[in-house]
Amino acid sequence: MCGSLTSNGLATMMDYERDWFRDFGLDPSSIDRPVEPRVRASFSLPQMLAQWLGTGVMTCVGLGIAFALWHLPDPWPVPAALFGAIAGGYIVWRGTRLDLAWVELEGTTLRSRHLYTSRERERDLSEVSEIVPVVLSRVAMETRIAGALWGRIKAFLIRFEDGGAPIQICCADPAMRNARELMQAILFQLSELGELHADVRSVEGSPLIVRIAWRNQRT
Repeated sequence: MCGSLTSNGLATMMDYERDWFRDFGLDPSSIDRPVEPRVRASFSLPQMLAQWLGTGVMTCVGLGIAFALWHLPDPWPVPAALFGAIAGGYIVWRGTRLDLAWVELEGTTLRSRHLYTSRERERDLSEVSEIVPVVLSRVAMETRIAGALWGRIKAFLIRFEDGGAPIQICCADPAMRNARELMQAILFQLSELGELHADVRSVEGSPLIVRIAWRNQRT
């Protein structure tokens, strides 16, 4: 099932009320103009502290594994410890590279700040290629529980035409404050610049907007 979606059409596909934003995504055809000229989604200080703590624990585990490998019998200590350190560092980098303290939209300018490096990025909405959800799989019991509590969409990824690092807006466990309002503002501004198309499919028995593509009217 592919194509555009209306709120009424989506409602007829489900016979119970759910959180549309975190379970099915946002319908581009039912987005209102944002009230404020600048909209920001951000983590609270306790959420950021929890994120830092989790990353610190992951780093300590990696260092502990590398230290344990260093005590292997010859000739393995150096290559094994080096491999462990590199693998651990890659895992930590891979798991944190998209972690952002906040994301904001002002006009057509999208800004973000990395949670750990405090590096700020600035992109224009005209550079966006698509928006896709990060969906929790319902195979494992823990993800089933998380999906029931917070919705199955964990975050939205804003991807760019040049293949640069996407911007991630978290909307569940943990959720950024004003994530819904920011996503609505982004979709509204994109609709002002060009044409949006929602790709709707049935995923695990429920409809889901798996991709919002955008075509710039100026190109």
